[in-house]
Amino acid sequence: YIDLPGGLAKKSLLRAGIPVSSGKAEVTILPYCFYKAIINGTRVPKGSGKLLKMILATGEEVIDNYIKENIFNYDYQTVPFKKPLLEKAKEYQPDMVVLSAMLPGEESIREIIFDLQRYTSCRIILLGGNVGPKSDLMIDAFFLGVRDFLFDPIEP
Repeated sequence: YIDLPGGLAKKSLLRAGIPVSSGKAEVTILPYCFYKAIINGTRVPKGSGKLLKMILATGEEVIDNYIKENIFNYDYQTVPFKKPLLEKAKEYQPDMVVLSAMLPGEESIREIIFDLQRYTSCRIILLGGNVGPKSDLMIDAFFLGVRDFLFDPIEP
């Protein structure tokens, strides 16, 4: 079992809308799901030494740090709110954006997805949180070009 002091990782996952199972795999489930989603898409040629660029826009520092520690071959930028995401993406030109539907901010998540697709050629992994796969948001995201979704509960 891996966690931060005081169960901070588990609390952050729960606050982000990601329920964790009881038992010994509570925190380790997150990197496995990300690893599977990331590896099935963007790849780095072996031995190229090139790092792909990823923006983490989850709004949860503990989740961002955990992904950074467990997913390799990426150069990371973190965006804690919706507002600076598009400017960061235009400047950084990421290969991938991990975007939470519950990222703090007033901007529409649909508009953010549309603009990311418009100004970059990045792949988006959308964390749906409590939203189901048949929700209007997920259907809209699909039609806007998002093909990678993670829904609660996240299990290995």
